[in-house]
Amino acid sequence: MGKLLKMLSEYGNGDVLAFHMPGHKRKYKGEDPFYAEYCKRDITEIEGFDDLHDPTGILKELQEEAAVFMGADSAFYLVNGSTAGVMAAICSAVPKGGRLIMQRESHMSAYHAVMLHDITPTYLYGEHDGYGILSGIDIEEIKKCGPADALFITSPTYEGVVQDIKKYADYAHSAGMKLIVDAAHGAHFCMGGIFPVNALRLGADYEVVSVHKTMSAPTQTALLGLGKGADPDKTAAFLDMFQSSSPSYPLMAGIEESMDIAGKTSPEEMQAWLGLRKGIDGECRDLKRFKLKNFEGNDPYKLTILMSDHAGGVQAAKALRDRYGIEIEMALPSYMLLILSISDEEADYKRLVQALHELDKEAAGAEAFDNRLLIPESVMRPSEAYGREYRKFALSEAAGKVSAGMLVAYPPGRPIAAPGERITEETVTLIRSLHEQGVNIRGLDKDMRIKVL
Repeated sequence: MGKLLKMLSEYGNGDVLAFHMPGHKRKYKGEDPFYAEYCKRDITEIEGFDDLHDPTGILKELQEEAAVFMGADSAFYLVNGSTAGVMAAICSAVPKGGRLIMQRESHMSAYHAVMLHDITPTYLYGEHDGYGILSGIDIEEIKKCGPADALFITSPTYEGVVQDIKKYADYAHSAGMKLIVDAAHGAHFCMGGIFPVNALRLGADYEVVSVHKTMSAPTQTALLGLGKGADPDKTAAFLDMFQSSSPSYPLMAGIEESMDIAGKTSPEEMQAWLGLRKGIDGECRDLKRFKLKNFEGNDPYKLTILMSDHAGGVQAAKALRDRYGIEIEMALPSYMLLILSISDEEADYKRLVQALHELDKEAAGAEAFDNRLLIPESVMRPSEAYGREYRKFALSEAAGKVSAGMLVAYPPGRPIAAPGERITEETVTLIRSLHEQGVNIRGLDKDMRIKVL
C-alpha cells in the first residue's frame, strides 16, 4: 500500500470529527459498499495531507517520485486527466499569440489550448497506410513548417505507432523550439523493460501520460513530466487554471498505487505477458477477413485489427460486444482498436481469439472504406472562429461554409474539421459515411446539422 493511501485509510478509520468539506463527512448514508469505503478516504486539503497546488509535504514527495518514474526534472500529478496536462504544456511552451507546429491527428485538448491561447497552428499530416492509420511524420515535413515556439507530437498514437522522438527533439531544440509529447497512451513506457523508451528520456521538454489508460490508476488520473527546457513555475500556474482547486485524494492515491505496482512488475512478468501478446498474433495468422497490424517496434499494448477488403469494423465491434461480451476501445469502418495490458489474463486472450475466429467466418460490411486524407483550407485561426455567433446548417447544405466548431470522430478525438476551416464536399461525404457506419461524430447534432459561421 502506498504512503498516501495508507494515510487516508488510517485517517478514515479514525474518530476525527469533520466540520469541513466534503459534505458526506466520511459517513456515507447510501447502501453501496464501494462508496462506503470510498467516502472514508475522500477528504479535502486538511492538516497533514498537503495541497496539490502548493505542495510542501506528502504530495511534493510523491511528485518527486513521479519525476524519477518518468525520467523528468520535475513532475505534476493530474486529476483532470491528460487533458489538463496537454493544455498546460502548450500554454506554458507557447506565448499567447505564438505559433505551434502540431500533428493534425492531435487530441481535442491540444486544439482547445490553441483556441484559448490565440495560437496559430501549422499542421503536420504525415504518411498514412491504406487503412487511414498514421505511419509517421518525416522530419523534412517539420522543417518545411518554418519557425515556431513549440512542436507538438503524439507518440504513441492512439493506434500505438511510436514516432522518432529523439530526432524530433534534436531538431526542435536546434530550431529554438520546445518539444511537447502527448504520450497519454504510453504511461507504461516509463516502466522500461519490454516497452519503448518514453519521450522525456529521449529529449522531450514536456511529456503527458495517462496512468489510467494503460496502468492501474483510476480514470481521470495522469502525470505531466518536464524536461530541462520546460518552465515548472509557468506550467504550475497554468495547471492552477486547468485543474480543480479541490483535487481528489483517492485519485491521487491511485496514481501512487499505479506507480508502485509498476515498480513491482518484474522483468519475468513482462516477458511472460509479451509471450501471450505474441501468441495472439500467432493464433490469428489464419484469419481471412481480419488482419492484425504488426506491433513490432510500436506499442505492444495496442491490438489493431484491420478489415481486409471490407468496412465492417463497427459491425464487428458490435458483434463482439453483443454476442461475446467483449468491449473494445474503438471501432472505425477500416479497423478496430483494442487496448491490452499486463492486467489481462491468458483466458481473456483465448476468449478473444476464439471470438475473432468465429466472426471471421461471417465478417462483412460495405466495400473498403475510402480513407483519403483531407487537408482542409484554413480561413481563419481557430481562436478567431471559436465562440463567435454561428448558425446551424444541414450537413447537405454545409459545403463551402466555414466551421464554427470542432467536427470530431469520437473516439479517438481527432478533428475532421476545426473552427475556422472551410467545409468541402469531401468533408460532407466523409462525415456522412462515418455516420452511416455508426461512428459517433461530435459537432453533428441529432438532426444532422453542424455549426457554421
